[in-house]
Amino acid sequence: MRERREGEGHWWDALDVLDVFELADLHPVLAIVGVVAVVLILLGFGFLVLVPLLLAVVDVVVLLLLLVVGGAARTLLGRPWEVEAHTAGPPPEARSWRVRRWRESSRAVEHVARRLEPGVDPAPDLAERSP
Repeated sequence: MRERREGEGHWWDALDVLDVFELADLHPVLAIVGVVAVVLILLGFGFLVLVPLLLAVVDVVVLLLLLVVGGAARTLLGRPWEVEAHTAGPPPEARSWRVRRWRESSRAVEHVARRLEPGVDPAPDLAERSP
């Protein structure tokens, strides 16, 4: 273990400057100024760091909640999911199919990918093709 040399202290020894009771012994006004300075520093830290951090957490929670509620509403209300296939070209082309239920949409994505890879048109197999 390392021995402590004379004059070496801890990093928190620098906080002795903020000792309000010692300042009160010197002069009561210095104690009040010290307390006000510490409060202002803590408020500044709160506004600059803690408030934005709290707002970011609230944003993430709201977005996750909207994602869950939106997915559940779409699934429960039976709105069709849209499966899209895009090519860069030449010529660029985009096609889409409407499929009911979430599970069916994932099956449709796999089916369209399998059928398009060799160049076969998947449209006859998907009943609700949208333009």
